[in-house]
Formats: sequence, C-alpha cells, structure tokens
Amino acid sequence: MDEHNWRKFLTSLGANEKFCSAQWCRSAVRAAIHDLIHLSTVAEKDLVSASGVGILLCQKYNTEFINGDRPALRKVTEGDVAASSLMVVYVSGVCSDKVTPHTAVVTLCDGFYHVKASLDLSLSKLLREGKLFVGQKLSICAAKLLSSTQCPPLDCEEEVVLSVNYNCVRPVSPTTRLGLVYKEPGPVPIACVDPLGGLVPTLQGTVVRVLPPFFVTQYQTSGVSRVTRNAHSQSAYLNECERKKPLSDSTVQGSEFNISYVQCVTSFIVRDARGDDGLIQRWDGCSLADCLAVTESAEFPSLGSDVLLFGLQPAKNSSSTSFRNTKLFFASRPLRWTLLNKPRQVEVDYCTRADSFSSLSVGDSLNVFGLYLGSQETPQGKFFLLLLEDHSFVLLHMPAAATNKHISFAEPKETLTPFRVMHCTFVGASPDMDSDCSRVFASEYTECSQKPDRNDRGCFNRLLQFAKSIDRTSPKLKNRRDTIFSDCARVSLPKLNNTINLPDVPPTVQKETNVPYHLRRDYKEKDYNKVRIPPLVGQPTAPKAVPPAVSPHHYFYGNIVTLSFHPDFSKNLLEEEELPVVLPDSNKFAFYIGWQYGKTSEEVSRAASRDVSLLRGIFDQVLDPSTTAGVSDEKERGEEGGLKDGREAWLSSLLKSTGESGDDAAPRTTLQLNDDRRRHLSKAMKTAFRSAFFKFDVVEGELVKCICISKDCHITSLF
Repeated sequence: MDEHNWRKFLTSLGANEKFCSAQWCRSAVRAAIHDLIHLSTVAEKDLVSASGVGILLCQKYNTEFINGDRPALRKVTEGDVAASSLMVVYVSGVCSDKVTPHTAVVTLCDGFYHVKASLDLSLSKLLREGKLFVGQKLSICAAKLLSSTQCPPLDCEEEVVLSVNYNCVRPVSPTTRLGLVYKEPGPVPIACVDPLGGLVPTLQGTVVRVLPPFFVTQYQTSGVSRVTRNAHSQSAYLNECERKKPLSDSTVQGSEFNISYVQCVTSFIVRDARGDDGLIQRWDGCSLADCLAVTESAEFPSLGSDVLLFGLQPAKNSSSTSFRNTKLFFASRPLRWTLLNKPRQVEVDYCTRADSFSSLSVGDSLNVFGLYLGSQETPQGKFFLLLLEDHSFVLLHMPAAATNKHISFAEPKETLTPFRVMHCTFVGASPDMDSDCSRVFASEYTECSQKPDRNDRGCFNRLLQFAKSIDRTSPKLKNRRDTIFSDCARVSLPKLNNTINLPDVPPTVQKETNVPYHLRRDYKEKDYNKVRIPPLVGQPTAPKAVPPAVSPHHYFYGNIVTLSFHPDFSKNLLEEEELPVVLPDSNKFAFYIGWQYGKTSEEVSRAASRDVSLLRGIFDQVLDPSTTAGVSDEKERGEEGGLKDGREAWLSSLLKSTGESGDDAAPRTTLQLNDDRRRHLSKAMKTAFRSAFFKFDVVEGELVKCICISKDCHITSLF
C-alpha cells in the first residue's frame, strides 16, 4: 500500500494537495480496505480490489472535505465534541503499547481515522479470550480523552488518545452505521455490570424498595474514625449534642464535637426486566444541625415507578449491604433520573404467618408485621418480640452499640400494638427457642414503625382485630414470652450461625489453557538424544520413587509492621522506643515477622523463621551502611580486626540484645550499647522498615525467603 500513488490518483482527479496528504491517504486506504473486507464477509464474495479502494477513497474525500462532514474521531481530538459522546466505531488493530499493567491498547476507527485507545482490565480480558476481536463494531460512550492538546487525529497517531471502560462498551450489529449517535445510550442490564468496569451510563428498572436514610459521621480523633447511625440513633445523638451546646447557633461548628463531616446516605432498590436488583445510594454532605432536614428535601423516585437512571458508579464490593444478590451503585450528586411512567400501586409483601418463612433463605431481606409483646436488653443487644397471626413468634435482634455502628428504634409503650419492621435480615429458627419462633436481624437499613402506611392498611386492620381476640392476662402467653427472652439471653448469634447448613460449593475447575504446559494432565516429556542403560538380566528393576507431596507454597507482598523474637513474640520491636538490653536466653533462635498486605492496618499476615541468615539478609537489603556505621565504637571494631561493617555490628547488637548467640562456628563479641545507641538503632530500624516493600515466600507457615522490591513504597499507595 503506497500512499504516494493513491495521493497522485486523487490529485489527478482534482483533489486539493493540501487536504489529501500522504498521511491522510494512508489512513483512508486502510479504512477502505477494512470496509471492503467487511462487505466481502457479508456478500460471501471477494470484493477487495484496487478499483474498489479507489472508489471508497474518493467517497471519503468528498464526504470530509467537499461536504464538510467531519468524522467522529476528528471532532473528538479537535475538541469540538466531548470524548464521552455516544459513537459507533470498530476495532481496527491491536497495539503492543500499555498504559498500565495487564491492560491492552487497540486501534479504533470511525471509517476515516484511526486512534489508539486504552482498554480497562475487563475489556483486556475479553480481548485475550477472543471475545473482542479486530473488525468488531462497538458502541462506546463515557470515554476519557487522555491527550492534553487539541489536534487533528493524524498528528496523534502514535499517542494513546482515548480510555474506554467495560460498562460503557457494547457490541452492535455489523450493519450499524459508524459515527456519532445523537441519543442516550441504551440501558445496561444489572447482571451485565462489571464492578471493575467503570461508570454505568444508564440503568432502567422499577423501584421495589425505598430504604430509610442513615448517617455516617467522620471524626477527627485518632481512634474510631467513622460511625454509622440510623435516623432514630442520629436524632438521639443530636439531642445529646444540643445539651452540650445549642446547634441552632450559627457559630457552632462540627469541629467543636471533633466531627470532620457528616454524610446522609439515601438509597433505594430497582429491579430490571431480568429480575436482577440494584441498590442505588447517594451520599450527601451536610452540617450537624441540618442532617435530618436533608432527608426531607431529597428528591427520589417513589415506590412502584419505572425510572431511567444515568451516571452510576458500581461498587467494587457489595458485601457491606444487607441485601443478597444485589449490586451496589453510587449515584452522582444530584441524581439524574427520568420517570418513564406514573407510579403504580405496589403490594408490599409482609410476613404475618410462620409459613411465610418457608421460602426464605438465610440472609434474605424481608418485612414483618406483628403485635408487639415486649423487649429485653442483653449484652448482645436489644430483642423485640412480635406475635404473628398464627400465634407464632418473631424475635427482632437489634445489635448492641459498637464503636463504628449505632442502631436504635422507637419502642411501643403498650403491648399488643401493631408493629411494622421493614428491610430486616432473615436469620432462621433457633433450635433453643422451638420451631414457633423465628429470628431476624436489624441493620442500618431497617425501619420500624407503629403507624400504618397506605400500602398496608389492610394488614394493619387485621392485626387490630387479632389483638382484640387475645387475652392480655393469659399466663400461657406470658410464660412463652419469658421463655423466649431467657433463651435469647444465652443463645449467641455465632452459635446460631454454626447451625446453618450452607450449600455445598462445587470445586472450581481450572482451564487447561491457564495451566503451564508441563503441569497439564496430558503432558508427556519428550526425550531428545537421551541414553538409556538397560537393567541387568536377572536383576529386579527398582521400584519407581514416589514423588514427595507438594507442600503449600504461597507468595505475599507488603510492608513489615511487626518483628519479634523468641520467646516473647508479643513484643514488637518496631513499636519499642529503644532496643531492649537483654531478653531471656533460649536454646533455639526464632523470629516472627508480620506484614501488612491490604489497605487497612487490620489486614496483617504473619510467619516465623529459625534461619538467622534470612534475618541478616533482610537487614542487608533495607539498612544503609552509613546509617548504622556508628553503632559500635572504634575500639570494639578494632579488636575484631575490622571484619564487621556497620550492618553486621547493628545486627550483632540486636541479636545480643534479644538473647541470640549467632553461629556456633563464629563466636562474636558482645557489644555493649548505651541508651543513646539503642535509641539510634530503634529509630534507624523504624525508618527503614516503614516504607520498604517486600515479597515473602512462605512454605507451610514458615518464612523461607524475603526479597526487598522497593525501599520507598507502601502497600496503601497501591489501592
């Protein structure tokens, strides 16, 4: 493909040499060949020819330069159209460039120009699996423009211009027209949303639950930083703050209560046409005094309405919610949504009889409507007992106030009052409470009320009639209530969880394509020019040796946060102000290392080792000789012939101070350290290990190798 010949061909037909440059001809000819290959596939006939390329080349020139209809990618790179616009392009090639590890770069074409685009992890996986291939047409939106300058697409052919995400890319029909699409992108099914796939452009469904708001308070203290409260608990907290200082005063700020900020979380659940649920949350910042007023001004779609939602960000982990098989989405502020039709009447499903629990599984969300019989406070929390229409019982467990979560509800003043519990979690029947009592659990999404709603007036009236037929002075009812309360005080929730029969999970079968070739089941080692010695006649052949069992071998990455020695493994040397002078001697040397492998300080793994050379290797990789050169005085170094450098003296002093005698074949001189030198050693050790990033090789819980990857990297910076 010689672009100069095609340029001469166009200029001979009257094309302007300024417009049809050699670079433009090369891009247009490449796009024309792709078009002819696609037409050949549809027509089942070879249509690729020089005459066909020439006709398409003239058509592209007339469209862009004569008619003035600029292609989509040119409008994007020149800044006239946002890169997030909906457009149809096709994959014209795969590049070897990489913007980030484990991601791929492809070339996208709009029928005229070719630009490089970076794919996220999910799209890169589809490309490796062959589900995303060259020539496939895609509908993309919400792309990011990586180029900082506005220029024609021919000037940025070597740069990665766009970045696209999985949730904003959908395959389209091969007959779809290329270019910009002037309409909203189609809704994405909830089941097709990838948590790592970036922004979800549109989501369509019916509102099946409107959840009560809860509040997240961020404190400035060094201890507990965030506390979650439901609306009732937040109101009680505001009353407590009001007693300390009036919140109506405009000069009162949240910082006076050590509060950094308060966020109000409002949420609802939508169900799409396939029956999949999505939890939509919006986080609004507010002041301490106005946090309850934010919920009244929030504009959300009502229950039973069909809505079209825009610009949702999927959560990477939905395990924090109290709803099973529900994906969590974070909405923009303000939430953009369109009402498709008027809200219709929705019948709320209430559990008012024991047979309603037969179809539920542990962890399912449910609504309960019963008669309030009383409550009891225990160390585990507060328990509310409800009586159902068939004389069975439901025990609502409100967990005790924890350091990061406070939940409370308004309690009825009289017994046999209709009590509605919304959005609680089904736990199951307790074996110590008989089969007529089921147990449910309350969370920040749970709402309790004594007033009827417009959707449950029929159920409320039935419970009022049922309450009139019950004898309040019945000893049988009182004895059963006392028995349940006495049982719930001694039946803990962890014990209850042990009685749940979880379904068996089938083992995951790894694909042979993901296994190295020498570990596959059908692999047979080939012998090339190998000499075989036959066994002697009459001599029995030795039995084949049974290979030893492979021990569990694991690799970890992180920063060392704990270092302790035998026998006192509870003392962390990285937290001591100075090195200890002497610890009890031991016959066997052993040390214990703990490393942080996650974003939070609680994600710590540990391993032990008896190899003193491994410990010396760790210090040799991290400590700078100039830092520890002055730990021993010149007189002591001179007595040992100058064989010890700073790090060896540093380690020797550390091991002597922890009771380790070193190698038997190489006796060492005990270094006497004063207080200043011990403090110097402790400071040097903390500074070195604070930012050193290691790779740990662990076999059956024992550390066998430790390699320093970087001296200036912390695990929290990787998230």
